[in-house]
Amino acid sequence: MERIPKYSFISALVILLPLLLFHANCGSNEVSRIEAAVSSELRLHPASTLTDLYKFFFQDAFGPAHIISDPDAAKYYLVHELAAATRFEDYTWQALGYKQQYYRMNLAAVRNGILPLDTLLKALIESADSGPQSDIETWKAEWSKILAVIERIAPDLPNFQEDKNSIADLLAQGDYIVHHSSLYTETYEPHYRIITRDRFLDLQKKYFGDTDR
Repeated sequence: MERIPKYSFISALVILLPLLLFHANCGSNEVSRIEAAVSSELRLHPASTLTDLYKFFFQDAFGPAHIISDPDAAKYYLVHELAAATRFEDYTWQALGYKQQYYRMNLAAVRNGILPLDTLLKALIESADSGPQSDIETWKAEWSKILAVIERIAPDLPNFQEDKNSIADLLAQGDYIVHHSSLYTETYEPHYRIITRDRFLDLQKKYFGDTDR
């Protein structure tokens, strides 16, 4: 039997170790970004439940495509929501998830005359047509990774175990869409639309200048 040179194992380590460290570092960075995203959302919306955090990350993976099928209907609901709204949150925009592919735009910007309604509607429809999209299997794996972080840093969220089980059942059935919790809705009365980061940056430059969200 041919003997393997003694240096071959060391040589392999020299080659593989940088790659292993690189991937470990990437994983660590991803976890840190998920942690930062969870902390940021809980600072802005401390009444969030696990369901609301799920929605926060889900919206960054799927954007608005699952709710935009008819532009005329999208405008109708936007107009009527603005007319019916009695209270808005203080923020103007919010980056979603840890990848920040999408942003929530507070409809207060439209109500206050800063952002034209048709301009936001156009950005919304373009975001639905061209934004990055996930799929159910990819999202299941993504959520599992996010959930592990949430369980470690925010295990005391209201109704945590029940929400965890409900989300697991939903995903097992091949579905993935949830609504904000009643606690979140009653506390914040959210009124927003979701657009891609590129469209948000265009609107920010044109209509908001240096405003800090």
